[in-house]
Amino acid sequence: MDARAAVLSSAGELPRSSYMAHSDQVVVATAFGQAKITGAINAELGQRALVALDRLVVIFTAECEHSSRTSADPSEGFALMRQRLSEFLNN
Repeated sequence: MDARAAVLSSAGELPRSSYMAHSDQVVVATAFGQAKITGAINAELGQRALVALDRLVVIFTAECEHSSRTSADPSEGFALMRQRLSEFLNN
C-alpha cells in the first residue's frame, strides 16, 4: 500500500489525516528539537522524521486537492525540511 492509499479512506476522504498529521508533526519537531539542543539527531529518530515528512507531503497535498483553498505547493517547504534533516543525519 502506498502512502496516499494509507491516508485516504475507500471513499477518497481524509478521516485519519488530522491525527496522522499531528503525530508526524510531533516526530519532525522532536527531531529538529534534538538537533537544536544537542547538535545531532539520533539515527532512528531521523529516519522516522524523514518518513513522517514524506507522509505529511501526501496528507497536505491530498487536503489541498479536497479543499477549495488555493495555496502554495506544500512539497517545497517539506523538501527544505527533508534536506536539513538529511544534513544532520549525514554528519
